[in-house]
Amino acid sequence: MARIADLQALMEGEAVAPGNASRQPPQSPAVLDDAANSPEPAAPEEMSEQPAGIPSESVNVMIWAGKRAVLIGGMSADASSRLQETLALNILKSLGEGQPQVLGQVSWPIFNNLLVPGNSGHDFVEVMRSVLSGLEGRQVVVLQGGADAEKSWLSEALGHDAAVRFPHTLAEIAGYPTLKRSLWHQIRPLVAR
Repeated sequence: MARIADLQALMEGEAVAPGNASRQPPQSPAVLDDAANSPEPAAPEEMSEQPAGIPSESVNVMIWAGKRAVLIGGMSADASSRLQETLALNILKSLGEGQPQVLGQVSWPIFNNLLVPGNSGHDFVEVMRSVLSGLEGRQVVVLQGGADAEKSWLSEALGHDAAVRFPHTLAEIAGYPTLKRSLWHQIRPLVAR
């Protein structure tokens, strides 16, 4: 309470007599001393206590599921959503999936302020676990930048790691034929299974 009163007094003191030079300066050292004695808020890294590998940067993925395969594709705001979705469906068709369903899009973090409750790495894993529930026996293909960075959250959310992890988003793959060929070489063994 004393700190609030000090802050209010400080604010009122600045508002009174803006051109009065004879007025004593506000007692900011008392406020600073009070602030120094109060417990410091924890740094965002300490508060979130994210397990290793949970994304600390923003994640924007779309998830499609067929009868045997799941595709988790990084979406880019810089490219056409339709183009990226068409590519994802073509990849699943090449894996033998006739009519895969869209499970949804997950954008993380929910809020820009990482200190807001519900924005932690653990919450992200829970969201992904919910979206991926019931897909335990299916092969997973992940198309997302930062190849090994998302390994832990996927293992925690799904219960196993991806069969194929490709370090490029759908937009990047759509723009470069060499990336398409490279991806095809990685997913070809899944077709034979």
